[in-house]
Amino acid sequence: MPKRGHLAIDDMNGPERWEKFLRPILDRLKQIDGRAPVSIMTVSIDPPHPQLQKWLGEGLSLEVHTVTHRALSWRRGILRRVRRPITNALNC
Repeated sequence: MPKRGHLAIDDMNGPERWEKFLRPILDRLKQIDGRAPVSIMTVSIDPPHPQLQKWLGEGLSLEVHTVTHRALSWRRGILRRVRRPITNALNC
């Protein structure tokens, strides 16, 4: 059975340094499997940024992230507490 994995980046706030870091990894993943399964959690990005559009075209995914990194607990009214940070991240 072939081994599978997924690479994820957390807290990206600017694509330039991540492109430099990720490019050799992305290229190697594409050589091995024809794809680059990378998920990037971001706190604040410019959606039309050319690098982000290139990554999306290569199959990477960009995920929303809270701006504040609050400690979350499902038992203590999580939806009320995280609504604003998530909304802020979506509105960036």
